[in-house]
Amino acid sequence: MPGFIVTRALFLVGYVLLNQELAILFLRHLVLTRKGKSGRRKSERNCRGYQRVEEELPENSNASHSPLKTHRLKKAIVLLLACAILSLLVTAPSPPVSTKDKGSRVTVGLVKYKGGGDWYEDGRALCNLFQYVRSNTNIDIAPEPAAVEPGSAELFSYPIIYISGHGNVSFSADDVANLHRYFAAGGFMFANDDYGMDKSFRREMKKVFPDADWMEVPFSHPVYHNLYQFPNGCPKIHEHDNLPAEGLGLFLNGVMVAFYDYQSDLGDGWEDPSVYNDPPEKHDAAMKMGTNVIVYALSRGVE
Repeated sequence: MPGFIVTRALFLVGYVLLNQELAILFLRHLVLTRKGKSGRRKSERNCRGYQRVEEELPENSNASHSPLKTHRLKKAIVLLLACAILSLLVTAPSPPVSTKDKGSRVTVGLVKYKGGGDWYEDGRALCNLFQYVRSNTNIDIAPEPAAVEPGSAELFSYPIIYISGHGNVSFSADDVANLHRYFAAGGFMFANDDYGMDKSFRREMKKVFPDADWMEVPFSHPVYHNLYQFPNGCPKIHEHDNLPAEGLGLFLNGVMVAFYDYQSDLGDGWEDPSVYNDPPEKHDAAMKMGTNVIVYALSRGVE
């Protein structure tokens, strides 16, 4: 980044120098036009306000062809061209997390955590969700998630990571540090309470964000309204502990970086309806809420 800034600064300096020389030559031309070609002394002010006085010019001389001015002008042009070339060669570093430019395919990372939990549980359900997203939005999302370990550098290749399961979730110290960098760099986590992982998941996420707590996402938040309307928040899909469904969020600098559907189990709602015998309205609600989360993750920034 420092090299990029220096190069841009040099480019601007060259640009200013060139335009200053052109302005001086233009003013000189105006003076010559008014005074004719007779011998004279010429004075002018540049943009900083100080006077520059030239020696008496001989008759029929042309100020714009002064050897001194021509030399300065050439130097300014050379500097400008050099800086322009450098600005093309030196580019700003790419963001650590792939933002997936419009028109390119988005792949969701499936977090392969340790601890014994079935991290792979929602693989088939995610494929159904992704099919729904492709059919109902213009997002080109990969048909399957890609397994990724939380401590891997590959984590930064996925703008969205998904975590679920029924058992214990465990993050190593390297996992914690890498996840913290991932979120700080713009990554987003979609977490699904697949009955049994809540306690360990909250414990491990506390290591990633010691000073942050899961907050209930307000019903007015864009995640509930960006495509499909959920005026009452996250829909209830499975019974679990017979508690109301909650949409919880972790926020970094005012922006939500993780969404956790608690006591809802959207993942079960994405399965083929015959798996859990979910009524059509619950299956549809789960699909729409999951789509909203993906749309939000790829377009967030203004809360």
